[in-house]
Amino acid sequence: MMLKLLVPLLIAGTLTLVGFSYNQNEQSQIQSNLETAQSTSPQESNNPNQLLSHMDLNLLESFVNAEGENESQITKSAIAAVVMNRLKNNNFPKSVSGIIFQPGHFTSVGNGNIWKISSDDSAKHAVQNAINGFDPTEGCLYYYNPEVSTIPATYTPVKQIGKYIFCNFNN
Repeated sequence: MMLKLLVPLLIAGTLTLVGFSYNQNEQSQIQSNLETAQSTSPQESNNPNQLLSHMDLNLLESFVNAEGENESQITKSAIAAVVMNRLKNNNFPKSVSGIIFQPGHFTSVGNGNIWKISSDDSAKHAVQNAINGFDPTEGCLYYYNPEVSTIPATYTPVKQIGKYIFCNFNN
């Protein structure tokens, strides 16, 4: 299932790092992959992280909604994908709550919005997409909003989705 989603994303074309913009074909391909992820039940996925507890799912949905407030479905899916990518990475905590509540990592936790903005259907779909393997970030572990912060020189921007720039740590 993961290959079905990754291959079209890789073929869809290249983003220009200067403009961080999607061309129309890439946007159509991402939308198609998003629809595929939404129609895939978790039982069809080979993702080992599909066995999140009900509490983890609720927390992740609230987090995605708070971080991605007023953002598109694709942006919310990208935010959820970052959490799922961190779950698979040995440099991060091995639980959803451990990742979300890492001190200083996420604005919505620091400002308390995670508790003020309740989950909605778009956040639920975004979380389900990420669980099913949809990752428009191409494996990114970090993101930031350039309107309110900058990233350390040790991070490499990969792409912009919505207002966020998704990036990885330089090796």
